[in-house]
Amino acid sequence: MAFSLIPRSHHFFDDFVGLSEEIRGGAKLLKQMMSSDPPDMSKADAIKDVEHSCDGRTRAIVEAVNRTFVTPLDREDIHALAISLDDVMDAIDAAAAVTRLYKIPHIRPGARRLADIVCESMDRITEALGSISHKSVESRIMHVIARLFFRGIYFPQMGWWTWTKVITQNRQTIFKLVGEAFGAWRRARRKKSGALVQADETLLSD
Repeated sequence: MAFSLIPRSHHFFDDFVGLSEEIRGGAKLLKQMMSSDPPDMSKADAIKDVEHSCDGRTRAIVEAVNRTFVTPLDREDIHALAISLDDVMDAIDAAAAVTRLYKIPHIRPGARRLADIVCESMDRITEALGSISHKSVESRIMHVIARLFFRGIYFPQMGWWTWTKVITQNRQTIFKLVGEAFGAWRRARRKKSGALVQADETLLSD
């Protein structure tokens, strides 16, 4: 089994953003459903489709955790976040299903306000998850090193051959991080050189 330092086919942050965006879409459908009297019952089917899609995304995240040697966050945290997000979508689906099941003709203002709050909350959650997924290359390198050391503490029985296999299996990820770091260094160097040239020209003109 190939263990991954950084998941190659399953980037957890991107998966969380995708799941959050799906739930945000479901929240908007619920808000639309409850914005009229009587409520738009046809939205319940669309919400159910979103709920099924979120179930699939959640399963994919959990399965990816089980296949990944070094995760970007603690396994328990990844699992808890995925399940918590999926619970939100389950609650949205349940609200829509109950509204249709009992043929509720009139939506109270408090229920509409709750639907608004769910939409606003999912907007903030999606933004927060998106900000986490765009960390600098320096942060990602340090995070991988820290997670690798952490795993080394709890798997001291791993020999040099096992570690060599882990590094080899993740060479594309390592090369990508090294390339990004080198590119960032070159950009910073060019920026610094440009600033020095501009300063010299300013001194000469004076």
